[in-house]
Amino acid sequence: MEFLKSTSSNLSECPGIFEFEGPDDKKNYAKNKWKRPHLFRKISYSLNSHGYRCPEFSNIDWKNSIVTLGCSHTYGVAVDDTETYSYQLQQKLNQPVINLGMAGWSIWHIVYTARILKPLHPNKVVVQIPNMNRFAIFQSNNDAVCLGSWRDEDRHRKFFELYNFDDTNPKTYQEFALEYLEYLLPSICFMFSFRKGNYGKYIQPIDIGRDQEHPGPDSHSLVAETIFDHIKINK
Repeated sequence: MEFLKSTSSNLSECPGIFEFEGPDDKKNYAKNKWKRPHLFRKISYSLNSHGYRCPEFSNIDWKNSIVTLGCSHTYGVAVDDTETYSYQLQQKLNQPVINLGMAGWSIWHIVYTARILKPLHPNKVVVQIPNMNRFAIFQSNNDAVCLGSWRDEDRHRKFFELYNFDDTNPKTYQEFALEYLEYLLPSICFMFSFRKGNYGKYIQPIDIGRDQEHPGPDSHSLVAETIFDHIKINK
């Protein structure tokens, strides 16, 4: 098994350092920079050859690293490399923190990644729980489609509506995933979510990033501090 294909809009040019990513794009920047100038500073997205916001996989000492898993909130859409909670946690702990978050991921994308991590035995794992109303369809070539409310294609929309008929099914779907995740990765040390009513500790965002949608630098700092305190207490 290999890591899932990156959802980065810069994947075809990886590895590299990029100024824009996904919804935090040049068009958005040009359109909105005059509305809230303090948000519209230059930021960097440093991506490895697989399009992940971390070192090359072959250079990672997994057994001595903390891995962070999640969606765009962990990936850090709309914040600089140095502002992601993964980077800030690494600075606090003086230990490698590997950001395996990816935009648009569901809990089952995270389970897929956990299957790859299991034989690598990461030192600790942090899981940011995505929106529970997301579903994954796994395809060939390590690719996967995340079905969410943003999907416009008819076939994806019908599938999403079929399985999202009430509050019970998504909850059960996610509970199965979480049970499997904890079986695969006994090294999980902290689970959190930016959404109320989700699993793990709820952490309320306190600012927004450059795209005016995702959590901003202060929110990432709050997450890093919360995880750091948790690890210190539970040593």
